[in-house]
Amino acid sequence: MTPLNTLLEKSAEERKVATTAVARAQTLPHLKVVEISPAKYNIRTHIEELWEYRELICNFVIRDLTTRYKQTILGVAWAVIQPVFMMIVFTIFFGKFMHAQTENCPYPIFALAALLVWQYISNAVSRATNSLLGAGGLMKKVYFPKLTVPIASVATPMVDFCIGFSLFLLMMPFFGIVPTARILLLPIYFGLMVATALGIGLWTSALHVKYRDIFHIVPFLLQLWFFASPVAYSSTIVPAHLQTLFALNPLVGIIEGTRWCLLDTTSQVLVPTLIAAGIALSLVASGFWYFMSAEDAFADYV
Repeated sequence: MTPLNTLLEKSAEERKVATTAVARAQTLPHLKVVEISPAKYNIRTHIEELWEYRELICNFVIRDLTTRYKQTILGVAWAVIQPVFMMIVFTIFFGKFMHAQTENCPYPIFALAALLVWQYISNAVSRATNSLLGAGGLMKKVYFPKLTVPIASVATPMVDFCIGFSLFLLMMPFFGIVPTARILLLPIYFGLMVATALGIGLWTSALHVKYRDIFHIVPFLLQLWFFASPVAYSSTIVPAHLQTLFALNPLVGIIEGTRWCLLDTTSQVLVPTLIAAGIALSLVASGFWYFMSAEDAFADYV
């Protein structure tokens, strides 16, 4: 038998099998077609997944803290040394030489309250920006929610913040500051502080994966943000007709609200607080959205 005859016989057999299959299918009852596709991820799914991986976030925080203070002589004392030395420098230049307004508060404690907030925001944003690239090798080896990386980077500086804040509470009696009932509202401003850092960190970490210019842009913008925020001065020096515009900086509401709770200052904090809350929530919501939309492509760039 020639190869041509063999091919013709095979074609005839295939046509016969196909005809039989069609005939049998016509005798079957109507069947519902079920389409199987991957589950769609949404915010709720990501939150549930983050909760399942909460121990991983804690491990990331512990690892970062261990790495930061490994083989250092002073260890966690650096969390106190940095803001205290900044407070001394600010007191000399802004308090003594420039006579900055402090709303009848001693300048050292007035500046330290803001420096602790700024130090946390600056460290959290900087660490979150570089977090995904730093974890690139791990992301290629095992699966875990990518959101855990910037979240852990934002959580790590909270340890330094808590240490510095403990020092602040110890210094209050030394400067004759007695806490009032306002201190009960302090968690609101700490929550806004963390939310602002997280929202910005989600944006910058995701953007940094694709656009490496972010590495140079973020430090520059942080410097500008520092001088545009009432860290070394009180927002009362801003003219009244510019107060609302000035309050569009979320750190205005957070810093002045923190001083209002701790130092019993006279600044108007309601409007800046509401603006800061709106901006913080917007940053977190938009940051989550952008991060989730971009994370599938992270592996192509890290």
